[in-house]
Amino acid sequence: MLLDRGNGLNHGENAPLRGSRRLPSGVEIVRDASGRITRARIGRWRVISASADRDIVEVHEASCGRIAIRLARCANRQDRASCEVWQLYNEQGRLLASLQRSTDGGMAVVSDYELRQASRLVRTSTGEMECVESWSI
Repeated sequence: MLLDRGNGLNHGENAPLRGSRRLPSGVEIVRDASGRITRARIGRWRVISASADRDIVEVHEASCGRIAIRLARCANRQDRASCEVWQLYNEQGRLLASLQRSTDGGMAVVSDYELRQASRLVRTSTGEMECVESWSI
């Protein structure tokens, strides 16, 4: 019954179905005329879009079925990024992990959504990143 509702006419049992057939996995990248990435679709449903406050800097599809996206966030619509975010997805679009770091590289937050654990890292005087606290998410 529901398939025959398209335009009110009954086309019979063998009428062709109209709908979108998206790939079940992988990444699709959309660029504007200048070559900037405006949107990335991962799997059937995850869509990451650029905005006035967020640029999609790069998208990497690894052979292991993971997709990494680097975002630059610009606070208050300034020209330079206020932080950088890496997000790791599986090929169906599920967010697995993220890394958010300050522009100076002095502080970062790592979130592992599979283990449901997050950590805050700070740069030591020797230049190494050190975990200063962790919590469950």
